[in-house]
Amino acid sequence: MDITTFVHGNRNRAFLIGDYNSYHSQLTRQVLALRKKLGRTTPKNAKYTEKAPVTAQDIASRHEFAHLILLQAERAWSQAMHIKSSHAEDNADQRITGSTRQHIISRLHKAIGHAQKLVELLQDRQTTKATENDYLEARAYAQCLAGAEEFEKQSSQRKEDPAVAWRKCVVHFSEAHVIYSALLYATQKDQFKEVIGGTVDPSIRYAAYQSRLPRTTAVATTAKEHFPREESELVSMVEKLNPTAFNDEAATAARTQDGTNSTVSIPTTISWRGRNAPIADAAIGQAMAATTIATTQLSDFIAKSKDISAQALAAQFDPVLTSAQDTVDAVRRSISDLTKEGVTESDARMQDLRVSDLAANYALISWRIGRNRVLISSPGTQDDGLELGQEQRRPVKKAKKGPSDQAVEPESKARRIIRLTERVVLYDATLQSIDSVKDLRGAARDSDFMAELDGQRAYFQALKCINIGYSHAALSAHKEALVLFARAQTFAQTVSESLSGSTVAKSEEKPSSLEVTTDQVSRLSEHLELLILRQRGLVALKQHMNDEKSTGVKPLPISERLHEYPASGQVDLDNIVTWPPKMQPVPVKPIFLDLAWNYIEYPGRSQADDEEINGQGEGMEGIVSGVVETAKQATEAIKEAVVPAAEETGTPKKRGWFGFGR
Repeated sequence: MDITTFVHGNRNRAFLIGDYNSYHSQLTRQVLALRKKLGRTTPKNAKYTEKAPVTAQDIASRHEFAHLILLQAERAWSQAMHIKSSHAEDNADQRITGSTRQHIISRLHKAIGHAQKLVELLQDRQTTKATENDYLEARAYAQCLAGAEEFEKQSSQRKEDPAVAWRKCVVHFSEAHVIYSALLYATQKDQFKEVIGGTVDPSIRYAAYQSRLPRTTAVATTAKEHFPREESELVSMVEKLNPTAFNDEAATAARTQDGTNSTVSIPTTISWRGRNAPIADAAIGQAMAATTIATTQLSDFIAKSKDISAQALAAQFDPVLTSAQDTVDAVRRSISDLTKEGVTESDARMQDLRVSDLAANYALISWRIGRNRVLISSPGTQDDGLELGQEQRRPVKKAKKGPSDQAVEPESKARRIIRLTERVVLYDATLQSIDSVKDLRGAARDSDFMAELDGQRAYFQALKCINIGYSHAALSAHKEALVLFARAQTFAQTVSESLSGSTVAKSEEKPSSLEVTTDQVSRLSEHLELLILRQRGLVALKQHMNDEKSTGVKPLPISERLHEYPASGQVDLDNIVTWPPKMQPVPVKPIFLDLAWNYIEYPGRSQADDEEINGQGEGMEGIVSGVVETAKQATEAIKEAVVPAAEETGTPKKRGWFGFGR
C-alpha cells in the first residue's frame, strides 16, 4: 500500500505550490473524487443516506478504501496546521490559547480517529491481505498524529508536572521512531529517513528536554527506552525487520552493500592531535559511529573493486560525507544550545565542544578533498593528476570488417584541454577547502598543524601548476609551460620542507583524504625534474629554429634540397622553386657534347681522324650546309612531280580568292 509514500508524497507535492490551506482544499477535492470512484456518494436529487463504514473486506477488494481513510485523516491534520500557522503569522508574539487551541486539538483528535481506524482494519491481515510493513507504517503514522496532539496539549501551559505531561509525547514519537528506523533498515528508502529527521527526532528532542531527560542520551536510546515492550507482537514485527532494533548496548548498526550487518560501538571521547575531549551529546557519538561504518564500507569496496571508473568510486564517498556532515551539524547544534544557555567560552564543556568542532570539520573537509583526488587521478592510479594520462574512451568499431575489429579513438587536443580544465577546477576547490580549515576556530593556535596545512596546500598548488603547464604544452607554448613547471618545483621544495617529518604510509586500499605521504612528495619531485629537462630541450630547439629564420638569408628552393629533411618538420610551400627564373649555370647534358664534338679535343684522338672528318665537310658548317642543300633538292623534286600531274588531269587553275576570277 505504501502508506508513508502516499501520505508524505501528497504533502510534498502540495507544499511546493501552496500552504496548509491549499493542501486542505486539495484533499477535499480528492476525497470527493475518490468517493465517487468507489460509489460512496449520494446521487443527485436523492435523499441523503449514511454510508456504511469501511470494512476489512472493502480494503481487500480495493486499496483505494485505505487511501480514502488516509485522505480524511490528512484533511483534519491540514486544517489544524492551517489554524496554527495562521495564528503564528497574525500574533507571532502571543501563545495560542482558548478556543483556537481547542479547535486545533479537536482537528488532530479527529485525524487520530481515522488513523486508528485504519490500524484496526489492517490488524486483520488475513482478510485485508495487508503485509506487516503496511500495518507498521499505519501504526507509525497514527503515533505521529497522537504525538502531535499531546504536543499541542502540553503547549497550552497546563498545571500538570511537565516531566510527567511531556512523557506521553515522548512515548508516542518514540514508537514512531523505532518503527520508521526498522523500516528504513529493511527497505533503505529515503522517505523514512526524511520523516525521522524532519518530524520525529526534533519532536523527541524537544519533548525529552521538557521532560527533564539528560541531554547526553541519544535520541535513538530515548526512543528504545520509551517503546512499549509489553506488546510482544509489535516487538516481534520490528525485530524481524531489524534484529538489533532493541539492543541496549552503546552501538550503532548499519547494513553493508553485500547485505551483512555492521555494528560499531558509539565513542564517548574524541581525539584531536593528542588531546582527548569527552563527547557531550550522544548525537555526536552516534554520527561518528555512522561515519566509521561508512568508512569501513568504502575501504571494503575499494579492496574488492579494482577496475572501476573514477566517477563510480567518487560516488561511494557520499555515505561518508553524509555521516561526517551529520557529525558537524550535531556539534554545532550542541554549541548553539550551550550559547543560548549563557555558557561562556572558558567553560570546560564549551572547550570540549570546540575541540570536537575542529576535529569534525577537519574530517569532513578531508573526505571532500579525498573525493576530489579520486576524480583528478588518472584511471587505475592514485597519482593526484601528476601524469597527464589518457582518458578512458570507448573503442570505435570499424565499418569495413566484422564487429571484432575495434580501434581506440585517440583523444583530441580540445578534449585534453577540457580534461585539464576540469582538473584545475578541482584543484581550486581543494585549495579553498584547505583555506577553510585554517579559518576554523582554534586552528591558528597550533603552529605545527598550520605548517602541515601549508605543506599540503603547496603540494596541490604544485599539481595545479603542472596541469596548467600540460595545457600550455599541448598548445605548443613551451616557454610558458617551462615557467609553470619551474614554479611547481618551488612548491615541491616547500612541501619537502614542511612534511619532512611525516612518515605516513599510503595504502592502495585506503580511501583518499587530505594526507600527503613522503612517497607522493618524492614522486612529485622526480617527475618535475624530468618535465623540466624535457621542456628545456623543446624550448632550446624552438629557439634554434627561430634563430635560423631570423638570419635573413633565404635558403635554397626545396627542388634543390630534396635530399634534406626540414628541421621544423614542416615544408615551406612558398619556396618550392625560384621564381621568376634567373640566369644560372645548369648541368651539362650529353646532346651538347655531341654537337661540340669537332671543337673539343679528347685524349687518344689522332690527327688522321680529324682530316678525314674535315674532308667530308668543314666541321659544323659543312654539316649544316649539307643538310640545307639536301632539303632544297628534295623540295624541287616534289614540285616537278606535282605540277605535271595537275596538267594531265585537266583541272582548271584557280584565280583570285576562293577560285573566282577577277
